[in-house]
Amino acid sequence: MDEPTLEQIKKSLDDLIAVQCAEGNWNYDAYMHGLANGLILAKSIVDNNSPAFLKAPKMWLSDGKNKMEKL
Repeated sequence: MDEPTLEQIKKSLDDLIAVQCAEGNWNYDAYMHGLANGLILAKSIVDNNSPAFLKAPKMWLSDGKNKMEKL
């Protein structure tokens, strides 16, 4: 198998970031938030620029769901 090109790597990272940064993924819990920011960091390294990290929401979606399940 051939080594992936830089453009293929960038495309793969873009695809992963699009899914991970979708509403309901990145803000579900701290783990998913960290995963999104890790992918953003990887892309910024490949692109040689500063990452635009996602800030944590005031409340994780998982916390709201858990509270609703207890009712």
